[in-house]
Amino acid sequence: MPFLAQIAETASPTGSAHAGGVVLHWLGVFHPVVVHFPIALLLLAALLEAVAALRGSSEKLTFSIRLTLGLGAVAALVAAGFGWADAFGMGFEAELKPILAWHRWLGTGVALGSCVAWVLQCRMMQTGQEVYLYRVVLWLVALATAVVGHLGGTLVYGLDYYP
Repeated sequence: MPFLAQIAETASPTGSAHAGGVVLHWLGVFHPVVVHFPIALLLLAALLEAVAALRGSSEKLTFSIRLTLGLGAVAALVAAGFGWADAFGMGFEAELKPILAWHRWLGTGVALGSCVAWVLQCRMMQTGQEVYLYRVVLWLVALATAVVGHLGGTLVYGLDYYP
């Protein structure tokens, strides 16, 4: 398995291979792949909820929102975990370290906030209450998702990439 040897060599800044570093690095490699799913799903859930708020909800629309939000929440948890693993042992220039911190903690907030929004949506369906709180949380999660995505792009492409 030559690819494991390559991972082990880059698992830590010193190049020393320890099992935890190898696993974290290997999981972190999947962050750029996985991260696009929660972005799409959470933004779609917020868009569908906006349609429901403006036009009224239907059973199919409510099901679609619950499905996209639930899948988005699970995907956000996975992406956040992989993101933390991706940053393990990775060196960033001094000017990018604050951006990494914001990206890391806002991304964690998006993952947790999307779970809160999903729970509120499920409770709202049962009780008919908390619709405003649920919508505010969902739309804040969507806004934070866009900000986290921008910060991630800045980490990958640099500070001068976006105008």
